[in-house]
Amino acid sequence: MVRQHVQYYSFFVQQLMQRKDNSLINAWNPSQQDTWKVLKQEAMTKAKMLFIKEKPSFLTLYRFLADARHQIAVSLKQESLEYLGILRDEHCEYIDTPITLLHPDQGRYASFFPCLADRYQSLSQCLPLNQESVGLAYLLLGAKQEQDIQGVDYLNLEHNALQLTCFYTVRGMKGKNPIAWYALVHTPRTQLQAIFERLEALYQQLDIDNSAGNGKVLKEIIWYLAHAMPCVRGSAAILEMMIGLLAETFAIDFDYPEHAVPIDLIALFTPSPDAFNACFHLTPMADLKKELRQILEECKHSAFFCNQNPQLAAARKLLNWINGSTDPFSPEEMTCINTPGSALNERVRHYQLNGSLPLLTRSNGTALTSPGL
Repeated sequence: MVRQHVQYYSFFVQQLMQRKDNSLINAWNPSQQDTWKVLKQEAMTKAKMLFIKEKPSFLTLYRFLADARHQIAVSLKQESLEYLGILRDEHCEYIDTPITLLHPDQGRYASFFPCLADRYQSLSQCLPLNQESVGLAYLLLGAKQEQDIQGVDYLNLEHNALQLTCFYTVRGMKGKNPIAWYALVHTPRTQLQAIFERLEALYQQLDIDNSAGNGKVLKEIIWYLAHAMPCVRGSAAILEMMIGLLAETFAIDFDYPEHAVPIDLIALFTPSPDAFNACFHLTPMADLKKELRQILEECKHSAFFCNQNPQLAAARKLLNWINGSTDPFSPEEMTCINTPGSALNERVRHYQLNGSLPLLTRSNGTALTSPGL
């Protein structure tokens, strides 16, 4: 079924290849972040007005925010694919199943590629690995010569009888690393009605007067909505506004780093709502600080640790770094953070795989830096 979809959409793939470097994600660079924040907050404030008389439907909220995102794109003088229709219900002879290309060296997702590569490896342990024709990879992945591709694998994600995202990757290419590209073939349009019915049911469970389970429900909403919205439609921005709106309206703690991996990508590379609920943190930095404090407390009561122990010092400095400190890290402390096996590295890797903490390296021999920030 996926192969049939892709054969119909070669035109769209070519357009994506031409346009992917001029995306709205790229447009919201540091010089435009302040404007984006203002426009985003204005859109969320207007969306809250929809709750004055009664709780609106989820689709009403989604349509409102999708339109707001389009207007923001226009105000920032960026291209916006409004003609697709909110539910891809227009011009679908070309774009029934959109495709997103992920490349480690170029394009809007390049800086997030190490995290996505890790998540793909985890995903491949949960889903059966299938082999696809080299010809399809030539179409999807943009190889200059078909014979350069040695083979192609793909993972097909389904959940509760819904056909969702497919993940294609090159198994081998002449002169390149085994994985040179990912191509995400997004959820077919035919599945969207069922997904939005599920989203509506979840949304109706959100209750301001009984907020204990609201966080779990919000995570499930995030997962389904990410699979319903292809990245090429500005899903990161729409999802960010939707999460902020629902979190504020239904008293859900939410504090995700601004420059972390976009949440829609984290959700796309997660096999199920339950897995996403288990791994994703709505307040990652607060949760990590809590875990670091726990490590420090446990170290105090262990005969193995002392104040000069590198792991103890690294945990303390990492906690201070998250709080804004610029104190230098010693080589031994960096080793503790980045060497597999320790409790500290285990927690750091968890948050890196979660997308909320970037890879940590040393710069100029002393300072701790994060390429993703």
